[in-house]
Amino acid sequence: MQAIMKKLTFALIFLILLLCIMLPFFWINSFKFDNSYKYHNIDIVVVFGAGINKNGTPSPALKYRLDKCISIHNSQGVKFIFISGRKHEVFVMKKYLLYNEIDINKIIDDPDGENTARTIKNLKKFLDNFDQPLSIAFISQKYHLPRISILAKKYKLKNYFFVPTETKDIHFFLDLWLNLRESLAIYKAIFYD
Repeated sequence: MQAIMKKLTFALIFLILLLCIMLPFFWINSFKFDNSYKYHNIDIVVVFGAGINKNGTPSPALKYRLDKCISIHNSQGVKFIFISGRKHEVFVMKKYLLYNEIDINKIIDDPDGENTARTIKNLKKFLDNFDQPLSIAFISQKYHLPRISILAKKYKLKNYFFVPTETKDIHFFLDLWLNLRESLAIYKAIFYD
């Protein structure tokens, strides 16, 4: 009887843990985006770091983010581009933007954005320098945007839009891993960041 109770307890704990992982996973994949950013004036575009290749070029995920940033900049003429990540990521991001003819005076470097929460905190400090609120476009892959939403609300940012980028060149298993990782990171954003 005791062995059966141990197995039932283990099964119950396993199911609870699985549910804790799967609920955010399903929420991430049902998160709705609209394209309303296309119809508003965007003052600042925020690009989150996403790693770099060994040869010093943006990873596929980061390249998609930067290309979307450039597209919005060219179509809407944004005032600022806030690039955030680790020091080496920010260097590669800035180099990529400059190569694509973005004015250096529009680029705001945040080499201390080692994670999403730190980027949002640093963005908040930058935005506090302005009397009027700036409209913000957060650019990232779809799986990352729900956590950005949680943190933007937590740090009382206003007037922001979400811009999902492509994931087509990201390997299926890497994409699956990133979605599962993001499921756990949502709990960190809610309870810790």
